[in-house]
Amino acid sequence: MTRLAELSWAQGGVFKRSQAVEAVGRARVDAAVDAGIIVNVRGVYAFAAHTNALDANGRHLLETAARVLRSRRTAYASHESAALAHGFPLLDLPAVPTITVHTPAAATSGGVAGRYLADVPSSDRTTIRGLGATERPRTVADVCRSADTVAALVVTEGALRKGVTKDEVRAVLRRCARWPGVVAAREVLELASKWSESALESLGMHWARVQGLPVPEQQLTIRTLDGRFLARVDQLWEEHATVGELDGQIKLGVNDDVPPNSWRVVWKEKLREDGLRDVGLQVARGYWSDRDDDGAEYAARVRRQFELASRYTGPRLYVVSDERISPASAA
Repeated sequence: MTRLAELSWAQGGVFKRSQAVEAVGRARVDAAVDAGIIVNVRGVYAFAAHTNALDANGRHLLETAARVLRSRRTAYASHESAALAHGFPLLDLPAVPTITVHTPAAATSGGVAGRYLADVPSSDRTTIRGLGATERPRTVADVCRSADTVAALVVTEGALRKGVTKDEVRAVLRRCARWPGVVAAREVLELASKWSESALESLGMHWARVQGLPVPEQQLTIRTLDGRFLARVDQLWEEHATVGELDGQIKLGVNDDVPPNSWRVVWKEKLREDGLRDVGLQVARGYWSDRDDDGAEYAARVRRQFELASRYTGPRLYVVSDERISPASAA
């Protein structure tokens, strides 16, 4: 099965039955299927040992590779599925794998869920662990054209963190100027911040805008008056002496499995927040559950901290320094 395994990895983890028969013979293929060694994935095959080891993201990418392989015409993982392959964050996994069938004369969804018909020139193509996919700037442009604003912001800001630049995406949008969704895509791109370091932070910036909060600064460093480091904060409204923290669930191990010695994580986070309050700052926290009302409760918590800060009469024992290091130039 070595030859078949090599073929599988070269195609994103999947292979056709005809390829398997050519590689090892019909009898061995049938025996492997009967024994559960190879299994069906969206009409093609994969090794069970591989599929069983995958999480939800990995399973989605495997199904994307299957859809690409089954396409009668040359196709590439694109949009949200390509974003996942590139390691960009997603607000939610798409319901079906998203692919683009190379169709130079078209730019349409084609009426089939998750399948787009559009030109994919060689400059927009890459391969990620055997999966043919759209290049990073093209992927961002496609998501910005087709997804809602919030989902597109999460992908775009994640891409900026990983080194994609706005100019690269703008260049793709210029080439696709007559395609659906380009105007909306340009608007999303201009809104996107290069400082959001998680999907939740992207949501936090969106919530500030839609809930009418002043636009906060991101990733600024707070130090004591004698220069001691206190924290690098997700959001800061300096004029209101208020910090917004939007990664609390991740730090506390709530999003996924609770880490070993999680009480230490909780205690460390408590000390960090106490340190900020001790020098005269208020702290508001945002959570994934704040998606339920598009950040309305988060904004209310922030405003309550603004009010507390306005009544605070103690000394401000901190300085704010712009010690941010950009993950990439995204101008």
